Amino acid sequence: MTTAHRVAWPVHGEGPVQRQNAAADGPGAAPQHAQAVPPTTYTHHPRAPPQQLNERPLIFPLSNPTSRSECTCEEAAAATDGRAIFACGSPFPDATAASGRVVRANQGNNFFVFPGVGLGVWLCGASVVSDNMLIAAAEALPKLLTATDLEAARIYPRVCDIRSVSAHVAAAVMRAAAADGAVRAPEAKRMLQPDVSDEELRAWVVSKMYWPAYVPLVTRPHT
Repeated sequence: MTTAHRVAWPVHGEGPVQRQNAAADGPGAAPQHAQAVPPTTYTHHPRAPPQQLNERPLIFPLSNPTSRSECTCEEAAAATDGRAIFACGSPFPDATAASGRVVRANQGNNFFVFPGVGLGVWLCGASVVSDNMLIAAAEALPKLLTATDLEAARIYPRVCDIRSVSAHVAAAVMRAAAADGAVRAPEAKRMLQPDVSDEELRAWVVSKMYWPAYVPLVTRPHT
């Protein structure tokens, strides 16, 4: 979206509705990204014009809880005939358009990135979290998507793979920290040498993760 099509987002009042509708109807209107605005901000199917401009319009209503979301997955599916790529801040079920196309209700949650960022910073012993480290974390995430995921309009990895996701993100953060000269932990410095592969680094990261173990307690009778 160009600067000319960015929209001011005051939280209160009627202004955002009219301005967002106008922005959605104009050229270059996709993706539609809404956060911290009143629910049902989209009032007259502004999602329809983007489908005329883009084969797969992006619709990201990120407010939560569900009752405050600017747009539901069902509304996005209906307005774009199931072609929307949808991400939400609140959990929604997947939605099926009249054409039979299914819109995946991707939930944009920071837990895909933040645990890996924290782990990578901790393993490095870094005293700062740089922009490069955060960018590396963000860029690591979509690399975990498979062709099947993309075909199904998934834009985040599977929740069940969160440990593997966090290891990939942490390794990327560590590489960026090394490039920034922010690595202080001696063991991390050894693992970030050029002769250490990404696979070896990720395996080391996994070995440093906390794994909860629920050890059974055995009660012994008094003697």
